[in-house]
Parts: sequence; C-alpha cells; structure tokens
Amino acid sequence: MWWNRRPSRAEIPWAGKSDVVDAWSKVKELATSRGRTGPWNPDWSPDRVDLGISRIQLELPPDLIWFFKNFSIELWLEVINPSRMRLGDGPQTVVDVHGNQIAGDHPDNRIEQEMELLSPDDWEVVIPRSSENWPFEMWRDCVEEGDLDSNWLQTSLLSFAHTLWGDEILWLSDTVGPHPIGSIAMTTEDDACVYIVAHSVGEWIHKLVACGGFEAASTPGSVGDLPRDLRGLVRRDFKRLNPGSNWLS
Repeated sequence: MWWNRRPSRAEIPWAGKSDVVDAWSKVKELATSRGRTGPWNPDWSPDRVDLGISRIQLELPPDLIWFFKNFSIELWLEVINPSRMRLGDGPQTVVDVHGNQIAGDHPDNRIEQEMELLSPDDWEVVIPRSSENWPFEMWRDCVEEGDLDSNWLQTSLLSFAHTLWGDEILWLSDTVGPHPIGSIAMTTEDDACVYIVAHSVGEWIHKLVACGGFEAASTPGSVGDLPRDLRGLVRRDFKRLNPGSNWLS
C-alpha cells in the first residue's frame, strides 16, 4: 500500500516547485481564465513590508519577501475561495476570518476568506519552547511522548496566516529534521501536533492552485470532496511531508 512508504517527490506535480514568481503567475492565469481583469496591485507597500520585517527581527528569504510585497487579496481569493465562482462577477464584500469587513460594501455578495494572510503589522514570531499559547505549549508534551522532533521547540516560527477554523500557518526559520528553512507548517485546532504543508512558499502556492485552495492538514475529513484524480495526490503529498503521521489516512 502507498501509505507504507514515503512517496517520491516526482509523483507529486507541485513538489519541488519553489519559484514563487512562477507560482504567483499561475494565480494570475487562474484569475484571467475566470474572466477577472487587473490590475492586481499589491495590498501592502514595500515600506510597510520592510517595517514588518524590521519589527519581527527575523531574516526572511528573498522569495518570501517577494511574495509579501506582491500579495494581492483579489488574487489570493482566486486561490483559496473556490466558492467565489458561485457568487458571480458583481461587486463583492470581502470579510476576514473574524467576520470583519475589509473590502467592498455589498452584503448580498459576501465572501469570507477561508485562509487569511496577516498584514505585516500583525506578523508574530513564535518560539515554541517558551510559548504558553495553544498548541505550542502542548508541543513540549508531544516531544516528551516522542510524537514530535525536539528541534521544533528550538526554532523560531513566523505566524503569517490563519484559517477560518483557527489554524495557524507558520514559516520555519530553521531546519527541523528533514524540513529545510523556509518550509510552511500548519497547526490545527483539533490536534496538538504540527504538520508540514510545503517545503517553500512557492511550492505551497503551486499546491493551493492545483488543489483549488484545499489544504488537507486543515480539513482532512474533506479529502473525499476533491476530484478523484486529486485525492490520491493530496494523500501522497501529505505522507511525503509527514511520513510518521496518521492525521490524513
């Protein structure tokens, strides 16, 4: 059975595609194919991103900085809100994961961001060994029980996004086990552990585009809702990145 081995990267179409510029161009192609027209201007100025980086005092790589400086919520919604297609092309109201209105004023055409990127003003650095917040405080127990690599407690993580369900998306500033610097991880409200969702921000965006915004680590029970040809790929990709986990079986 496939779940008894670690799948090779070659079997997963988006695996290893780390070029974030290419990934973002795929998002633009997706938007164009749906009849959207630009310009898709960045939501945050370069100075605002630079101030955010200065505040958190983490050395971010060029690919992540590029993504933040080119991020557009209009394009992001094309990736993570496939339900937007059912709402038509008229004016829309966009609300964040807390229900706060952030764009537009059209309550009959309301869109919730299922996965929201935090603004540079709200980025947070998490150091698991000293954090008292869920689920990071539980990681120490996971390490003691042998369910989590102890290196997770020593790294610094950038919390830069979260989901409608309270999951946090994290950027790794250090290598943890087989996962390189720049990997993207996710915590979940239903489990104290942490899961790798991609080995770079470019790979993560490529995967989200290919999977219609679906993130298996966040909603594992919904894998069966994916098109048949994607179900196996998503499961194999999760096992590739999290070979010791039964979270997505």
